[in-house]
Amino acid sequence: GGGARIASVMLPWIDSANHRAGADSKIEYDPVGDVFTLDAGEGCLVDAGDGRTQLYVNYGEKSDRELLLNYGFLNGEDGTRSDSQTERRRALVAAFLKA
Repeated sequence: GGGARIASVMLPWIDSANHRAGADSKIEYDPVGDVFTLDAGEGCLVDAGDGRTQLYVNYGEKSDRELLLNYGFLNGEDGTRSDSQTERRRALVAAFLKA
């Protein structure tokens, strides 16, 4: 039919931004101008602690599995925590690497 089609695309500059759940970002395609636009709110800019500012965007609601398989990371995992959620994430990574 004539419905909208969903597609994934690479956006080199935007894809260099890291994910942050609190980032108030909006990425849209403008078919008239044939361009993508990024609206980045204050929650997208975070002090990196070294005098620089890090740009973050929100990839949307994603499961750990989606984040690992599509983006190569797990949200909030730094390898130093030992809670049950971190153990579950480590098991997910181990299972993925065995496949």
